[in-house]
Amino acid sequence: MRTHITAHTTAYTRKAKIKNSILAMGMLLFLGGSLFFSGKINTANARFQDRIYCTIKGETLTVSLKKNNNYLCKNYILYLQNRIYKEYQTIQKINKLIQQRDNTLFWVNIKEKKFQNIKKINALIQKIQYNTNTFEKNLLTIIQKYLKKTLDQEYFYYNKIENNFIYINTSSKEIINLQNKITQIKNTIIQTQASTTMDELLNKLTQYLYLKKEIK
Repeated sequence: MRTHITAHTTAYTRKAKIKNSILAMGMLLFLGGSLFFSGKINTANARFQDRIYCTIKGETLTVSLKKNNNYLCKNYILYLQNRIYKEYQTIQKINKLIQQRDNTLFWVNIKEKKFQNIKKINALIQKIQYNTNTFEKNLLTIIQKYLKKTLDQEYFYYNKIENNFIYINTSSKEIINLQNKITQIKNTIIQTQASTTMDELLNKLTQYLYLKKEIK
């Protein structure tokens, strides 16, 4: 029975190589080539939101995974937050001038304009955050939909193997380890499909591909 399990698993891994290639190609296509594959997905160094690019032209805000001549959305936000900070510094100086009753009406008008600028800048920050969050949710939905059929098939296959262990009466460490890894793969597939953020999905997909590689 042990030989049967090994042969069965080996036969499957040939198919798995093709499926892994499909998964990798699919992720590369949907992520615009912005993620790096080296047998697994590289997610250790950055949040997904930190790798999204923005283009701002007038009232139009475009979010993308492609760098081109775009800037990281997080850098736009940092720049805008810095502008707000500088505006508040100017307002503090204006307040001192107002207290000195030095051309009060003039400085009150300037102060009001500064507050209006802060409101506009803050609105733009919120717009960037909203658009990047929407972009991530939409991309997550597309990828999960794309992966669903393959992951459902994978789950069904591993569930079938796991059920076969019921008929195996053995204390073999090799068989027990294989059984544990198959259970982990099944759980990881469920968690991948239930992911609510791109970071979570990429993390779980990394675990899934790693576990598959472990049982080859």
